[in-house]
Amino acid sequence: MTIVKNTLKEKCFHSFQSFLDDLQVAIQRAEKKLAINVYIFEDDAVGRQVSEHLVAAAQRGVEVRLLVDGYGSRGIVPRFLQPLEGSGLGIRIYHPLTFQPSVFFSGAIRKFFAKLNKRDHKKLIIVDHEFYYVGSCNLCTSSFEQRETMVKTSNGLSDAVSYFEYTWNNAHKIDEINKLPFKIRKPRTEKFSQKQLLCNFNLKSRQENHQRLLESLEASRRVWLSTAYFVPPLRLLKALGDVAERGGDVRIMLPAKLDIPSMKIAALYFYPLLLRRGVKIFMYQDVMLHSKVTILEQSVLVGSSNLDHRSFFTNLEVDLDVSSKEARDQLVEQFAKDLENCKEITLGDLSKVPWESRLLSRLFYAFRRFL
Repeated sequence: MTIVKNTLKEKCFHSFQSFLDDLQVAIQRAEKKLAINVYIFEDDAVGRQVSEHLVAAAQRGVEVRLLVDGYGSRGIVPRFLQPLEGSGLGIRIYHPLTFQPSVFFSGAIRKFFAKLNKRDHKKLIIVDHEFYYVGSCNLCTSSFEQRETMVKTSNGLSDAVSYFEYTWNNAHKIDEINKLPFKIRKPRTEKFSQKQLLCNFNLKSRQENHQRLLESLEASRRVWLSTAYFVPPLRLLKALGDVAERGGDVRIMLPAKLDIPSMKIAALYFYPLLLRRGVKIFMYQDVMLHSKVTILEQSVLVGSSNLDHRSFFTNLEVDLDVSSKEARDQLVEQFAKDLENCKEITLGDLSKVPWESRLLSRLFYAFRRFL
């Protein structure tokens, strides 16, 4: 595996359109390799447009590999992907949704549901082993209706390439998805530095990343978070409250419009607990907030991870520790700008929530691991 040593200044994208425009230019200019790893790749205007560029790249001799999640991209497997494979693209599906009655008699039912639950939620696109994109953007038209954040960089490039290879080797070819792939593959463990690019590829790395965040919170007086899904572990909830009670500035930006109602209901359970301790909660208006940004005093993270149990302990995720002052300042400035499009939630607002919803929120939070 050859990695080109090239330091690219981090470039931030705060809308799907700006990211898509830059990505299409990068695909058109690619000379050797393209590795695309996204949770959702749709058969729509965006998916077809990007596919045309990928096919054109393959036809001019570029090695193109497309890796999608079997659940997030379930609408295109294999109908949309087979023609792309026939046009020269390498295609893999992470944990495809396949089911035959014989699974009940093969002793593989536990592995089947383990695969069903564990998803590849990463958004990682590598160009010529020179730079990559990481953040919240899927490749579908619905991303135009969401507030997104992506970063283009070469920092942590070796980890980005290794993580893609790790997931690629753990995914399935199209012609395998109608067989019985219930055995979860365990490929050769790649080496990750975990310095600038945080990869949660196994239980140890997940625990380390979670602990790293908790320790960062202890040392920070500024904690600004934006995320789509916010149903965090109890330790993180306590840590956020602790920072606020020490006089820290804790702001959590969440979407007013959410595509998974159960997550929004579950969050009602702990909103009062956070507000009473001094945490400020803001609901982003208009479009859905899908950006995942963590702003602390000593670090700024951008990636695919939400602040929920699934991102911390189940899904494959990837997050960049942004290193350049210019990019960090830009992300801080954008967060402040986004606050202008938010409504702050107060205890008075929550007192108006019907008791049935409050009761339901307790139930949903109790089952947060399955949301």
